[in-house]
Amino acid sequence: AHIHFIVVDGRLPQDMGLYFQDLPQLHRAWWGKAPRAVIFDVLITSGGWLQVLISGVLAVVGRSGAAFRVFDLIATVSCVGLAGAVAWRAAGRQAGLIATLLCAITPMIVVTGRSSWIHIPELALLLGAVLAWVRDPELARWRTVAGLVIFGGLCLTLRPSALIWVGTLLPFLLIRIREAPKQVVATLVGWALVLPIALSDFSQYLEAKGFARERYARSVPELSHELTVQLGPILLLVGLIGVSCAVSRKSGKLGLLSLAWIGLGVFLYGHFHAGLNNFSPLAAGLCILAAIGLAHRLGTWGVRLALAAFLFTYTLQWLPPPGPDEPAKGRLLAM
Repeated sequence: AHIHFIVVDGRLPQDMGLYFQDLPQLHRAWWGKAPRAVIFDVLITSGGWLQVLISGVLAVVGRSGAAFRVFDLIATVSCVGLAGAVAWRAAGRQAGLIATLLCAITPMIVVTGRSSWIHIPELALLLGAVLAWVRDPELARWRTVAGLVIFGGLCLTLRPSALIWVGTLLPFLLIRIREAPKQVVATLVGWALVLPIALSDFSQYLEAKGFARERYARSVPELSHELTVQLGPILLLVGLIGVSCAVSRKSGKLGLLSLAWIGLGVFLYGHFHAGLNNFSPLAAGLCILAAIGLAHRLGTWGVRLALAAFLFTYTLQWLPPPGPDEPAKGRLLAM
């Protein structure tokens, strides 16, 4: 669901999600044209901290489309970089490079991320929590707990759907409760403190998704089409090769987590019939799992395959379009 929303004095119309509906009121509050209590009231709602942050920055630097898009840039680049960092820490440098290259050609991340889509910062925060975990899966250091609490907490309070995705980390934390009971309990307590905010809109979120199921079923394409559009045929091909390599070897706990994200994404698509871009961890899970498989089985050739996919995807965009009198070969190349 979207609303038509004016960002800058009627000069910059922008179709934005309902999760940004408090921005006009917050901007007035920053400038004293509305009660300052509005800022606190929004801050303790689901997704409120991001709206407060954006409105505060715009109040300082000025309201413009470019300033607003900076947040899109930060979230999208963070998804690509953090996915690579997660794979690097868990499976080595080659896996990290492959995951970065694959995420950088994933439309669900780098194209959807340009549209202020809330599930992109949600994915970035989720990957931040996963990075803290893969750096120290034994939870031996308290900074790991801090990373899990901060990134996981921000993710939980950003969007009700984060309850599902952050929840996928719980089994990997609970199996460490005997070896690191204080760290596990501290992490769970940290998340529990923000649960009231996370749960405040969860029932409404599920009701809205359920209410829209019939509309989604009529308007959202079938799964094969969604996979082709949201992931892209090149990533699908390279990803399937990588996943086949990963399942034939031990992909570790991160591989299991990535597989869970893929499975959950497909399940939620089938249940709600919403577009796959509502379940962005599916794309990150595919890139990470494929990177683990390609790095372990193909090594340097896996990196070359991912690099070839990246160059093919982006190089063609810079070729000049053919003229009407150009031969068919030139038109085919442009396509």
